[in-house]
Amino acid sequence: MISSPDLAASRSRLADWLELRALFSNHGSGEADIASIARLTSDDHRDREIDESGGIAEEEILESGLEEAISRVSEEVGERSQSLTADYPFNVTTEPFRLSLKDVTQFNAAQSTYLFLLLMSAARDRTLPKSEKLAGLIRDGRTLFHACASVGVAGLLRNGHTFWFGWPRPDGANFLTALEQLCNEIGCGKAKDHIPAGLPDQAKDDNVDVVGWPQARKQRCGSLIVLCQATTGDNWDTKSIIPHIQAFKAWFELHPYALATASIALPFPAHHEVPEHPEEGFQAALYNALNRIESKNGVLIDRLRIVEAVSDVSADQIGRGHIAGMEKIAGLGTWVDEAIKAISLAE
Repeated sequence: MISSPDLAASRSRLADWLELRALFSNHGSGEADIASIARLTSDDHRDREIDESGGIAEEEILESGLEEAISRVSEEVGERSQSLTADYPFNVTTEPFRLSLKDVTQFNAAQSTYLFLLLMSAARDRTLPKSEKLAGLIRDGRTLFHACASVGVAGLLRNGHTFWFGWPRPDGANFLTALEQLCNEIGCGKAKDHIPAGLPDQAKDDNVDVVGWPQARKQRCGSLIVLCQATTGDNWDTKSIIPHIQAFKAWFELHPYALATASIALPFPAHHEVPEHPEEGFQAALYNALNRIESKNGVLIDRLRIVEAVSDVSADQIGRGHIAGMEKIAGLGTWVDEAIKAISLAE
């Protein structure tokens, strides 16, 4: 079954849990589900009545903690829905607050991508049940996430070119071959033809997962280069690519960039772990936390930015550059279907 978070969890984690509940329920999820968390931890909520619509009965008086939790989760869901508009895969009602999954037979690539990222985040948060089938899908999902990061970088560059450098690479190219291919696609730079003495002799990607640059009529040196680390694990905040930007130049005879912009791609919202701050308010906590995260990791390409990028590049078939891994985005819906089946069987 889907594990319940603590009522004091961050608003993003609670919203994710509510979305998962809606994904696996024919009746959606809402206030009653949030109240169920409280009932697990407090006898004060065990007798709370739920009306036919799934809301908490009007005659019941919400305790401040539960009322506050419903408020911040509904605010978080509202932000997601407003940000993604039609690409948000859930319908949202406010009286009572409730989520329901949209018609999956009508899903577009952006909506399927959202559910893929939601499930990958849930695996990272240890919310999903365990099974051998699901574990295999999650392993495959970590590789597929490189495609999401690639599209996210392209969106950051307004549909620029991207190169999938992270291991495992789709074509299976070895490290030196991939370096040569990268220079050829950028249109400048020259890779080493051997591993220089003193450098790692078993390098796979040297911490660089995606490289992106703007479109140009003729590729040349002097372009803006984005280097991205794609990470789905608990230790994401230790995976900054910033310390590797200069070190990566050691693999080239002629450097394809003088300076590069650092970025990090995440399957969860950038504020996923930001807690509430009763004294100064959530917005102050959000601002300070995201500034600190970006200072350490570079530009944040989180779930919402990835989904927005999938929508943008899908709509701009003519104007977009070559986006590595774009063809894999179309297959995310199949991955989601298989993951939902595996989770249902594990329960």
